[in-house]
Amino acid sequence: MLAPTLFTVLLAAALQEAPAAPPEPAPSPSGPGGFEAELAEAGRRYDRVATAVSDLLLEGDRAGATRALVEAVPADQRSAAQAIVAGDRLVPLDRAQSLALHEEAYAKDAHQPAVIKAWALEQHRAGRFAEAEALYVELLALEPGEEENARLCALRADCLLHLDRPEEACAAWRAADASLHPTVIEQAAWEVYAPLGPEARRCALVDRLLHVEDDREAPVELVLLDLHWDRDPWNVDVNTVTTVHDVSLLEREHYKQSIAGSPLGFVVRWTAAGRRFDFDDELPKLKPSQDNREEIRAEAEALELIGPFSKPPSSGRLAAAVDQILLDNEVVTAEELLKWHEHELLSRAKKGGVDSLHALANLYELTWNDELEELQRVGWKKYGDVECAVGLLERQKDDLRSHDLVLVQALAAHPDDARLNRLMAEAVAREGDLLVEPLSRQIRADFRRLESYQTVNTSFRRLEAALRDRK
Repeated sequence: MLAPTLFTVLLAAALQEAPAAPPEPAPSPSGPGGFEAELAEAGRRYDRVATAVSDLLLEGDRAGATRALVEAVPADQRSAAQAIVAGDRLVPLDRAQSLALHEEAYAKDAHQPAVIKAWALEQHRAGRFAEAEALYVELLALEPGEEENARLCALRADCLLHLDRPEEACAAWRAADASLHPTVIEQAAWEVYAPLGPEARRCALVDRLLHVEDDREAPVELVLLDLHWDRDPWNVDVNTVTTVHDVSLLEREHYKQSIAGSPLGFVVRWTAAGRRFDFDDELPKLKPSQDNREEIRAEAEALELIGPFSKPPSSGRLAAAVDQILLDNEVVTAEELLKWHEHELLSRAKKGGVDSLHALANLYELTWNDELEELQRVGWKKYGDVECAVGLLERQKDDLRSHDLVLVQALAAHPDDARLNRLMAEAVAREGDLLVEPLSRQIRADFRRLESYQTVNTSFRRLEAALRDRK
């Protein structure tokens, strides 16, 4: 166990005062008998090791957590239902092991809908779209309920686009009736394209922290992940348990002292205690009450984070996190931060600090500064940074053409970026060329991070029109 410092003790107390996360919904009771009952029993069997798995993950032992789940039932005794449950629980943690367990379940009982679905999702994740599409057709032939039908049709539509069968993809999307089942479809896309879960990413960061010398970014990335625990695009919050643990770990193994009087401690203090700020522009900011302003200002001044002689934190990501807290609490203005920190951030950006470049770009954007375009040009030409490329391209608005060199190069490097694909489709539309292929690529890219079905729904309608125009 790690010995608590005064800072972590106070932090733990503050976190306990923070609003508690809503409880998980109770699972639906399974039907009597049959495979559903086997799945329910398998779930209870694996629940017995849940605490042990959580403890291993807290210590950063992903391999041990995976092993605990896999070995909870010996391989020679494991049923198809047990393999499905174990595989499902490992999807956010270990994709190779999840694939192996789902393959095992399919080999043992390829006739159960739950088994077929799990194997179809594995095929889809692996990019074997023909195999996945065939399995979705098999499941649809079993006449599932309305919601499951919507889920399967939407997933099939995605596969069909990847197989260059846009007419069938449009028909499958219509059959999904997306407007009646938006949440089901968004969650279905997430099941396929979700990255590894925050537990797995945190374990990798803990490993970097403990075993990679002079890795100055690992502590920052670890704490920011704790403070921005993204289980999915719709549920992002502070993980109070890992935050307290990791602050103590940093103080013992990395900094050898309390982080209370540091920029990282400042971010923990003003983010973790129920005052979450979002570092992702696509999600809404949450503002704490204004009565913290003077306390935040005093601490920021003491740490020399603000003022004429201040400097931004050495980590660009940490600098951006500090700026977010200061701006959201209206402690200072973006103009003030830019005046104090522009020279230092620009110097770091030119020396290889992409995160510092992003922090400066954010200040330029907030202050409508004309230097933003040149900074984005540096970011793209020197680092191949996709955020800078998007910024440059969006600046052209209706003048952007499909043969634009930055657009072509950026798409070649980032073919699945939804923003780049959208810009290409709009450019092709303005030029009056055929839209079927650009729109198909745009939908495929949007489907990979389907936070709202409406974007894809609109694009499918445009694709149907483009198919009619092609005839």
